[in-house]
Amino acid sequence: MLELVLAIGGCVVMGKIAAVEDDSALAWGGITFLICIGSMFVPLPYVRILGAMFVSFVLMIVVRLIRDR
Repeated sequence: MLELVLAIGGCVVMGKIAAVEDDSALAWGGITFLICIGSMFVPLPYVRILGAMFVSFVLMIVVRLIRDR
C-alpha cells in the first residue's frame, strides 16, 4: 500500500517538475505512471519505484536535450 502512495507521489512530483520546465505535467505524470507500472516486474519493493522515477527524470532530460537541439 505504501508503495502505491510512493508511485502516485512520484507521478505528481514529475508532473510538477514538467510544469516548471514548461512541459505537459499530465503527459509526464502519465509517462511516470506507465514506467512505475512497468517496473512491477522488478522484485525489489521500494527500489523499483525510485528506479522508475529516476528513469522518468533521465528520460525527461534526454527529451529536452533532443528537442532543444
